[in-house]
Amino acid sequence: MRKRAPFKHILPLALCLGLILTLLPSAALAVETFTTSDEGAALIMEYEDFRAMPYSDNGKWYIGYGTLCEPEDFPGGVSEWEAEALLREKLVEFEDVVNTLLMDHGISVSQAQFDAMMSMTYNLGTQWINEDYRFCSYLIEGIWQYSEQEVVNAIATWCHQGSTVREHLVDRRLREAFLFLYGDYDNDGAERYTYINFSPAGGKLENTTVFYPVGLPYGDLPVPEMAGRSFLGWYTNTVETKYGGLVEEQGFPRRMIEWDLDTLVLSVTYLQGPLPKMDDWEKYTEQDIIDADTLPRALIGTPKVMPHTKRFAINLNRLTGELPDWLLYHPALDWWVPSVLVFTQEGKDASGTLAGFTNEPANMNYYYEFYEGYKKDPGTEEEEEETTK
Repeated sequence: MRKRAPFKHILPLALCLGLILTLLPSAALAVETFTTSDEGAALIMEYEDFRAMPYSDNGKWYIGYGTLCEPEDFPGGVSEWEAEALLREKLVEFEDVVNTLLMDHGISVSQAQFDAMMSMTYNLGTQWINEDYRFCSYLIEGIWQYSEQEVVNAIATWCHQGSTVREHLVDRRLREAFLFLYGDYDNDGAERYTYINFSPAGGKLENTTVFYPVGLPYGDLPVPEMAGRSFLGWYTNTVETKYGGLVEEQGFPRRMIEWDLDTLVLSVTYLQGPLPKMDDWEKYTEQDIIDADTLPRALIGTPKVMPHTKRFAINLNRLTGELPDWLLYHPALDWWVPSVLVFTQEGKDASGTLAGFTNEPANMNYYYEFYEGYKKDPGTEEEEEETTK
C-alpha cells in the first residue's frame, strides 16, 4: 500500500520558509550578488603594481598588490602568485560589503559595474559607501537618472591624497568610471576627461575638483558662497601667453596684476607703453611689516601689488617709461630674475620709441640694501646708477 506524504511536517516547513522570505527586504530577493572577475582583478593589479617585500606608504605597511600587512609579516617576501592570493582574500571582505549595499537597496548592476566598484573599494576602502557621497547616493536613487558627466564626477572626485589631486588617482578613477558606464575594461576614460581644480579663497564650494569632457565647452562653472560677499567670477592661477597672445591689447593689462596670480608670464606679447604705477592701489601698512618680519619699514606706503606672485615675466616686449616703485621694491623681485625676465625689452614701439625702461638699475645692490640681510651682488664695486626710494 502506498504511503501518504507527511503533509503535517511539510506544512510547518513551508510556513517557516515563507516567514524567512517575508523578513528579507523585497528588493534583496531580486538582486544578484557578485565576486570580482578575473578581468576586474587584473585591473586592480595593474594599478597596484607588484611588490615582493613589505613597504611603507603614508604610515601603513603593504605587500604584494597593495595588501595591508604588518612590517614583520612575510620576512621572505611573496611571489606574484602569493600576492594575487592575498589580494583575492582581501577582495572577499570588500565583496561582502558591496554586495550588502546592493542587496539592502535593491541595486542591480552588471559584472563590469561590480568590478569597477571593487577596484574603487580596494584602493579607497569602504569610505565611499555612504549616502552623503554622490556615487553611493546615485546608486541608491537610481544611477540611470544621472548623466555621464555626473557619474564621472561622482567617481573621479576620489582622486585626492589629502587635499592634493594625484594624477595616478585621476587616471584610475576615470578608467573605473568608464568601466562602470560602458563595461570596457581597456577604455580610454583617462583621455576623455580633464579637470579644473577650483580654489574658492575661503568661500564654500561643494566640490573643488570638477571633471569636464575634453573638447567641449565647460558650461556653467560652480559658484562658491561666502557670508557677506558676492561672487564676481573665477580667474586662472597661471597666465601664460604665446607670441602675439595680447596683440589686440597693446597697453599693459593692469587687470592681470590686480589678480595677485601665483604665476604671470607675459613675455613676447608686444605690449607697449609704461607699466601702471598703481598709486591708487592698496599700500603696505605697519601691520604688514609686523606680520612678515622680513619686510623693511621703508616698504610702508608702497603699492601692495601681486604680493603672492612667485613668477613674473614681462621680458621682450615694447614697454617704455619708468619702472614703478611697486616693482623695483617688490619683495619677490630677486626671485623673478629681473635682469632677464623683467627689465629686458626689445625693438621699438608703434611711435618709434626705443623699448626699455629709463630707470633700469645697473644691478641689484640697491635692492639688497633696501632689504637688510640680503647680500650684495658679488664683485660689483663699480658706481651704481641711481635708483633711490
